[in-house]
Amino acid sequence: MLSNNMYCAEQIQIPPDMPPILKAYSKEIIRKNPEDIIAFSVQYFKDRLDDPPASSAGYRVTLDDLHGLQEQLSQVLKTQNELKRADYQQACEDQALSPDVLANILRLGFADQEVIDLYVFMGIAAALVSSNFDKTISNLFQIFKDDQGQSKIPTKDLINVFSFLASKDPTIPAENLQKLKDGATGEFVDYETYQKIFAKEE
Repeated sequence: MLSNNMYCAEQIQIPPDMPPILKAYSKEIIRKNPEDIIAFSVQYFKDRLDDPPASSAGYRVTLDDLHGLQEQLSQVLKTQNELKRADYQQACEDQALSPDVLANILRLGFADQEVIDLYVFMGIAAALVSSNFDKTISNLFQIFKDDQGQSKIPTKDLINVFSFLASKDPTIPAENLQKLKDGATGEFVDYETYQKIFAKEE
């Protein structure tokens, strides 16, 4: 049974050699701090067994996988100014992701680039496990959630991702990018704010 003591993520060390699914589970336990850990655990694994997301390319990859990848790459960015292909390759190996995940994302967005933007990379990754554009953006925010379950994305990075993804999706009205630029006035955007921007005229 969990004690009443509260710990931040930095205080709790998860073994680096733990399988990715157990890493994701451990982090979720830390975030949610459930009163009934057994019931929570049963439901957690049941949800993943009943509905394991598949990428559009057919291989299995989950939002927890992508969240773990994002967290590792964000840590790398704390010690260097940019992320290169080798950083993504190492992180994918550490997270035990299929090589097809990285190969497909690079093919779709970074065929000839050595330096790779984290937000655009994760935007493409979110698209691979999403049924439509709206779900892609929702999943992008999920990938960048913090230990408290909150998520906000720098405005300039969200606009950059939105622009890139919209350019690949002919169903997205051209004026939506300008609507995002006009509505996102702060330094960061959370998902609630994003939804409000596109609900104004509905």
